[in-house]
Amino acid sequence: MAFLGEPLQNSEFVELSRKIRRHTQSILSTMKYGLSNARIEALNNKIKLIIRRSYGFQDVDSLIGMIMLVCSNVGRNLRPAYTADTDFE
Repeated sequence: MAFLGEPLQNSEFVELSRKIRRHTQSILSTMKYGLSNARIEALNNKIKLIIRRSYGFQDVDSLIGMIMLVCSNVGRNLRPAYTADTDFE
């Protein structure tokens, strides 16, 4: 953090300015096209959670299968086999 009396070239603001200049094209492209890496980050987080939950799986194939099942659209539009409000008369 820059304090009063500290030279400006050692300031975090100078470092921030350099980063902004270095990444100007990427920043402008993100603003122009409205793209971000949020979906990739969300998928990465989902996979990390699956890996944490799958502790104890006997082989890697089970882990890969779980990741593919959770991260795909399989079963998302299926009706449940049983619901509590089913009338059996």
